[in-house]
Amino acid sequence: MITADITSEGGLAAGNITALAPDGAITTGDLTSRSVVGDAGDITVAAGGDVETGDISSLGGGNSGDITVTSTGGNVTTGDIASIAETGSAGDITVAAFGDVNTGTITSSGATGDGNISVTSVTGTVNGRDLSVEPEAVGSESAPNQLPVGNPATTNSNAGAIINN
Repeated sequence: MITADITSEGGLAAGNITALAPDGAITTGDLTSRSVVGDAGDITVAAGGDVETGDISSLGGGNSGDITVTSTGGNVTTGDIASIAETGSAGDITVAAFGDVNTGTITSSGATGDGNISVTSVTGTVNGRDLSVEPEAVGSESAPNQLPVGNPATTNSNAGAIINN
């Protein structure tokens, strides 16, 4: 499957984006689900072969969606991945491949909660820039006298090296 950029945009809510090729490869441009004041949708890309995408973003004025990119039999290569929620909770980000994983910067950041980030490879190497969860600042107006709480950012590989550039 080959696509150009795909955008789902709405004022009160944005829809989900799903690209599936269980027996083949997927190549896409940028994938964006964006809502000005409401919740952004989930983004799922799953293939049996290689997955190549541009940037992937779920951007919500409220909550942002989960982002999942998987290949059960090949490699995954993406641009930057972001799940960002202005006033709500950010979604989880999962990138998994049988082979190598190559990503740009991965960010999950929400005003009331950050999502988990998981990047895994069964047999290959995980290469990426930065992984970022951004907990709320200590003593901020919306969280006075509270310690910041963030979810872990992890990279996992059953074989090979993990490289954060």
